[in-house]
Amino acid sequence: MTELLVSVRDAEEARQAHAGGAAILDVKEPASGSLGRAAPETIRDVLDGFAGAAPVSAALGELTDADACDFRTVDGRLAYAKIGLARAAGDGRWRERLTQAMEALPATVGRVAVAYADWRIAEAPAPEEVIEFAGSTDCAAVLLDTFEKRAGTLLEVAGFAAVRAFVEQARTEGLRVVVAGSLDAAAMRRLLPLAPDYFGVRGAACGGVRDQPIVASCVARLVAEVDGCNIVEGA
Repeated sequence: MTELLVSVRDAEEARQAHAGGAAILDVKEPASGSLGRAAPETIRDVLDGFAGAAPVSAALGELTDADACDFRTVDGRLAYAKIGLARAAGDGRWRERLTQAMEALPATVGRVAVAYADWRIAEAPAPEEVIEFAGSTDCAAVLLDTFEKRAGTLLEVAGFAAVRAFVEQARTEGLRVVVAGSLDAAAMRRLLPLAPDYFGVRGAACGGVRDQPIVASCVARLVAEVDGCNIVEGA
């Protein structure tokens, strides 16, 4: 069954997303990019309010913007932490460096490797390489997202066949799968037959504009859409 992960920028947005029925509250700062890392106090505030009510994940930015010691201070109450690989394609040691970063995380935090559909623009490793890495480590999941939000939606950037190949390869590695990238209800309906574990959204939960606040009613509509399609697909 596919569920909804909603990216929130503070505790109030987390409250709205939770009220709307989001399965995972994902803390990030959208003004800082696709995987913009929120301030530690922001992550702490969301965890203080919701860690017992829903799983909380967090974007930790790009591997190339930090070193492994930055990840040792991550709050162990997080259910998942995501690390991106923009600008890492030219680094022959990215696998070693990402392993070190993930090993620095608290043992209680699930590791999520991030692949970009527009990986050439992001100067990131190809998605299949990221899946191979994740499958060979203790990663809990892989996320397919878009790096440059102005480049279009996930389906516009990658196409349905490429998303399907990503999901299928991740499944063969035993990984959970999150699919994101400016998804709206129509895109989720089209992608639901692929049965990802989660759709990741922000803009659609803000009424279509990702730098506006999360609105509970928008989240509720998306949850109802996904739940309704889940029922149809499972019938």
